[in-house]
Amino acid sequence: MVIENNALEPKLFKAAWASTIILCIYTIWSIQGRTPWLDEQFTLYLVNQSWSDLFYVLKQREANMSLYYVILKLFSTVSDSIVFLRLVSFLFIVLGALYLQKLAVKIGVDKAISYLSVIIFFCFYLIIRHAQELRGYGLLILMSIVTTYYLVSYLKEKTVRSASLYVGSIIFLEYSHMYGVILVACQLGYLLVVGFKENFKATMAFGVIFSLGIVPLLIFYSKLGDAPISWVPEVNISNLKYFVFGLYAGEYDLGIVHKLPIIVLIAGAAMVSLWRLFYKKEGNSWLSAPGLFCLYFSFTPLVLLLPFSLVTPVLVPRFFIFVLPFTSLLIAYSVNKVSGLKVGLVLFIMLTTAGFSANKLADKQGDDWQRVGEIISNACSSNDAIYVYRKSGLLGITQVMEKIRSACSGIELIPSNKISEFYKNNEDLGFTSIDTSFDKVWYVSYFINTDEQKSQDESNRAKLQSAYSEETIYPFGAKAVLIEFNN
Repeated sequence: MVIENNALEPKLFKAAWASTIILCIYTIWSIQGRTPWLDEQFTLYLVNQSWSDLFYVLKQREANMSLYYVILKLFSTVSDSIVFLRLVSFLFIVLGALYLQKLAVKIGVDKAISYLSVIIFFCFYLIIRHAQELRGYGLLILMSIVTTYYLVSYLKEKTVRSASLYVGSIIFLEYSHMYGVILVACQLGYLLVVGFKENFKATMAFGVIFSLGIVPLLIFYSKLGDAPISWVPEVNISNLKYFVFGLYAGEYDLGIVHKLPIIVLIAGAAMVSLWRLFYKKEGNSWLSAPGLFCLYFSFTPLVLLLPFSLVTPVLVPRFFIFVLPFTSLLIAYSVNKVSGLKVGLVLFIMLTTAGFSANKLADKQGDDWQRVGEIISNACSSNDAIYVYRKSGLLGITQVMEKIRSACSGIELIPSNKISEFYKNNEDLGFTSIDTSFDKVWYVSYFINTDEQKSQDESNRAKLQSAYSEETIYPFGAKAVLIEFNN
């Protein structure tokens, strides 16, 4: 059933474009001068490697987001500016919004609703955040929408072309992020939900191709075990609440008053869609029921992973960012026949929540490695050494080593930041002995979290204090300290 057109369509079309421009302006303003945080430092570390070293890393440990790293490496040949590379994520988000509008029309909703879904999409905090970060979640969003669009195209057309486009897009999705596999599994389930008999053979064929596509990923993760997500906290009521609020309302502690309205809005949209689906019986079949589509893709991935998370913790808000486009559709669809009052109420709730979170996001800063580079290069000699604990600190110090070595060419970095050395042993090793022949030792204590890391950090400092006399401390982040030890 196609929702009746209305006079607000042209206005919503203009508002959708306006929201895109506003997001663009905000993104460019927000990322100016913002220092990269830890995960962004890793992205920069990878894209600054040679192609051979990049593929070595992807094969050894970083297959997740591999497609993003390759694409970003290509863009870095144009410019290695952090601002430019961050805007690649914005490009992915905007392309995703364009496909979201096309997807909305494809499932049978009115164009006015499709434009409203784009505006709502741009109001989610995680969308705003990952439109401006050096991480692959913008690409995950884009490929999630693209694959679902071609899935619906196949269901509507049943052509070789539409089937081929769907198959190609799911391969790209799988290598955009490991959690993209969850969405593909849900898509195959949707094929059976809307027509078991007529879609069974196609589902099996798509399933075989999907399975063959993830074989390299399965081999890769079987070697790593749960190491990539070992930091994810176990599920409890507190963490579950953080996950829900973090996914829909933003990760900052803004208080329940700022976060609850958007949760109520989503719950209300789900109830309205259920009412229209089962009581109003909208749609002549499951395939022509937009409400089913919106509900299914908004919540099925979460429902599937919740029991699994009790065994292996996986609930991190940004990992499930791919449900937000469908949640945007769900909210827009629940508005039904569009009126200025309904649109105004929905957008007021969305924009209020987004505004508070975006304001906090604008103040987000990573660790100031440029300051570290300036301090060391202004006071170092070629007979100095830089000791880094932990290995994640090598990601940041690599950004400024060229500047440091231009001032002190012989300065030694311990441990090495070369790719082959970095991945030879993944442990954060302490110092077994201290070389006292250096004029100065610059000790970088970085991102100390666990009791074991704190103990090792204290041991490292004690050894340096016994070997060298004076020390000067320079904090450069929340969990980041540079200490200068003089001989």
